[in-house]
Amino acid sequence: MTTKNLNYFYYVEYCDDPQMILHTDSDATQNKLQRKNGELDNYSASACKLMKPLNENIAPNHFELRTAYPGLLVGTGLPHSFGGKGEAALGLTLDYVTGMPYIPSSSVKGALRSAFVHIDYIKELLKSADIDVADFETSIFGSSHSDKSESKIQGSDIFFDAIITSTGKILDTDNITSHRHNKDLLELAAPNPITMIRIRPDVTFKFQFQLTDYEKDEIKISAEQKLGLFKQILIDLGIGAKTNVGYGTMIDPCICPKCGGKKSPAYPTCQSCSAR
Repeated sequence: MTTKNLNYFYYVEYCDDPQMILHTDSDATQNKLQRKNGELDNYSASACKLMKPLNENIAPNHFELRTAYPGLLVGTGLPHSFGGKGEAALGLTLDYVTGMPYIPSSSVKGALRSAFVHIDYIKELLKSADIDVADFETSIFGSSHSDKSESKIQGSDIFFDAIITSTGKILDTDNITSHRHNKDLLELAAPNPITMIRIRPDVTFKFQFQLTDYEKDEIKISAEQKLGLFKQILIDLGIGAKTNVGYGTMIDPCICPKCGGKKSPAYPTCQSCSAR
């Protein structure tokens, strides 16, 4: 599939056959859904289909990261199921206009803020033992939802959607197998495989921000330092759903995975490692 809008295909055409809805458990429904899943697997993104990066005046701070195995899950909480046999039951975040997958700004912001509960980790990344991490966090993200004070603080930084910048195949089907709940016979419980769509490994995302410098007392953190902090958090902790089992792992496309040296993002390793 090369011409269809993915958003329209997945959320409209994917389950618009009345016969599939009437006969959810039939083999015919399963065969139709397998063909549709195959179309998603074979979708190829060209440069003209990609979401356009924001202007430098709007998002002057940015970096690119690439998905690692097993890929990225984003939007799994979106409703997408009619009970069909073999359906891709978990949702996927897709842009309405271009149809392209993306990571919403709220997900980027939430993933980054979740790291600030690890105070020593943030201090280590910033190389500052004296920084007030709680105040630094509030200056970036604003007051938390649990803050009941009357004078809530607005965050100084702006987070934008992360968009795909690489071309080629970007999606793949995957399966998770749950078991029917049975406390006494869990080991004998019937498996319940669920098909889902994931973003493949080796897909590059551009993360975009509008950041400000932070200064309090004698502590100064520049916008570029913040950008480096955000990049390392995403590399260390990942983003999206099921990060506890490896999904959402991101790597720097300019760092060689073998030696840690600099490399071209177009090649899997640096020249020295390739020559060995």
